[in-house]
Amino acid sequence: MAGTFLVAGCTAHPATGPVGATALPPDVDTMLFPDAGWVADSVRIRVAEEVLVGDCLADRGHDYPAPPYSLLRPGAAATTPTVLADDDSYGLLADAKAQREVPPPSPRRADAWQRDLYGPAGRQGSLTLPTGIEAQFPTRGCLAAAKRELYGSSLRAARVDTEIGAFRSDVAEEAGAQAPVRQALGAWVDCMRERGVAASSPHHAIDTLRTEYAEHGPTPEMADREAVVAQADADCDRASGYRDTYRTHAAALVAALTGGIGEHLVELAAARRGAERRAAAVLARG
Repeated sequence: MAGTFLVAGCTAHPATGPVGATALPPDVDTMLFPDAGWVADSVRIRVAEEVLVGDCLADRGHDYPAPPYSLLRPGAAATTPTVLADDDSYGLLADAKAQREVPPPSPRRADAWQRDLYGPAGRQGSLTLPTGIEAQFPTRGCLAAAKRELYGSSLRAARVDTEIGAFRSDVAEEAGAQAPVRQALGAWVDCMRERGVAASSPHHAIDTLRTEYAEHGPTPEMADREAVVAQADADCDRASGYRDTYRTHAAALVAALTGGIGEHLVELAAARRGAERRAAAVLARG
């Protein structure tokens, strides 16, 4: 895994034997192992961002329809186990209402709309991840202004947007190589197959549903299908112990990191928490 967050953080690998409970700072724990509350806050942040972008574009004479305010996924918390990544959760039908497509502007207004939303061409900032991948982010325009209001700076917003997901991916790859995690995942896969769901992981099951939504739309049949898969996942997770096993080994892996990466994770979690508070204030303004 050369060049990844874990290598950059000087990882000390946990032993392959039994791993005990490992305490992480609460905000870091929630960031790496999101629960239903984290997912709901993610939707709030996205909607607050759209509110700010819409107000900014309206001030510049552009149409930008107001986002919906039905943010929470009905019943998701009751049936969804702890998710492994920010978007690895069910309730996709409700979430789709918040992540709507914005109608494009007229051709005559397209250039001005693009410039006011993203800023002048060639004026983006850049962030190089430990993987070597360079991510660009807006520093001007309405989108950048919205992110600054939520996160305090464009760079901080870009770090939260890119580095949390990249770090989770590294942790998932490393923890997934541990024998107990592989064994528990195999039991989960077998259980899901017995329920009529072919999936190699919870992420695969949810991503397949997301693809089906894109192809067929949020129909009642798709909502029923999602409910069936979500319930099968919850039952199979309890039977296999997969997520608990994964979390135990992943937490031990993160706790063993040295080289300042732990402090960096605390900073990312704090930036995200600040965005949650500011998003709530934006939505409270009505």
